[in-house]
Amino acid sequence: MNLSDYVLDARAFADRSHGEQTYGGERYVVHLDEVVAILLDYGWTDDDTLAGGLLHDVLEDTDVAEPDLRARFSDHVIAITVFCTDEPGPSRAVRKEATYARMGRQLDESPAWGPQAAAVKLADRLANVRRCVLDADGRQLGVYRREHPALRIALGGYEVHALMWAELDGLF
Repeated sequence: MNLSDYVLDARAFADRSHGEQTYGGERYVVHLDEVVAILLDYGWTDDDTLAGGLLHDVLEDTDVAEPDLRARFSDHVIAITVFCTDEPGPSRAVRKEATYARMGRQLDESPAWGPQAAAVKLADRLANVRRCVLDADGRQLGVYRREHPALRIALGGYEVHALMWAELDGLF
């Protein structure tokens, strides 16, 4: 599939923003590309979802602020990116608990971008878990396994995600 100029702009923006960060020893954009590939594999082809997939970590892991994104990307892309951003906290457990609680509250409000945001978060987790399986990283896989029930509750039961959940469940 050919990606639109909008999605390619999001990719370039994310790549520049993540700078020297790495993912499994490779440039961070490798992870972002994996997220987009998963979204495409599961039928998410709209520009906002794909751009959100590319930008999902930019607020959490870079110096980019939300106003920087607002100057360039749609409200749905901003909503997806903010949705995927972890809450602050002193430990991963505290951050994830707060993040999943917020995600659940947001999705309970049935925003128009809800299925897209949940798909991006799920694609992100699938990319991470696939990498753990590939790299035989049992420690990190265990972390994801422990978080899995809370993530499932937070992201709700959108039927459009059934196949993504099935793959993720099968990896554990």
